[in-house]
Amino acid sequence: YVAGFLTSFFSLSAAIYYLNKLSPYLRFFFSGILLYFFICNKSMISHFNNIYREIKFKNIKNLRLEVSKVVSRSTTEMGFTDLTRSSVESIAENTSDGLIGPLFYYFIGGIPMVVLYKAVNTLDSTVGYKNDRYYDFGFYSAKFDDILNYIPSRVTAFLVSIISFTVGGNFKKTSETIKKYARKHESPNSGFPESAFAGALGLRFGGINYYFNKKVFLPYIGEKKKEFEAIDIKNALKLSIISTLFLLALIITIYIGIYFIIKGVN
Repeated sequence: YVAGFLTSFFSLSAAIYYLNKLSPYLRFFFSGILLYFFICNKSMISHFNNIYREIKFKNIKNLRLEVSKVVSRSTTEMGFTDLTRSSVESIAENTSDGLIGPLFYYFIGGIPMVVLYKAVNTLDSTVGYKNDRYYDFGFYSAKFDDILNYIPSRVTAFLVSIISFTVGGNFKKTSETIKKYARKHESPNSGFPESAFAGALGLRFGGINYYFNKKVFLPYIGEKKKEFEAIDIKNALKLSIISTLFLLALIITIYIGIYFIIKGVN
């Protein structure tokens, strides 16, 4: 992991540096292509659309299999409600980790920072577990991931609050849910996107889950205003996509503004 990351980091940094010397436009074109592959939007939408379909078909066996592909918890004993809840929770976390996070680090440091972020994020998701096998090795990956996700998780929560009206929520109630529940999560960051999605959708996350055959109770996040339904997955994806486009549009606007400021100064 470390060797692969260092090779990728310095190779991409060197490539972008020389491309910039040839032409800034060529650098932006190359960076845009790489950023497209680092953002997992298409994959996420495809996975959760499969889950939505299985819920609609009431196929519990296939549904458990599909959900197991996007969560680390055991799905073998879950019913439809818990499978739907786990899916919506996963969309909330993936919006921060897989979409907003890479865009944020692209904005502040370009592709090399995106590589750093994704390398740490991948390490956390593969070895950042509190069990006998991974605890020592995964500890630092998990902590570094917490540091890198501190700002993106809160940016995600803010963006979801702004666009919550698109799924029937509102800024005030979503913000109140974030303030009340975000820090109840075990993770210092995950509670922010989860509480934002819970507030916008009028759902309650958390409860009993199974990790590595151990029963774990996660604190409740959000207030239960309705039961989980298949449509909640569609609405969660809607929040995810719009919040990502919102941030992308904001980044492009800032870049254009900086370009004209520099051009005006020169």
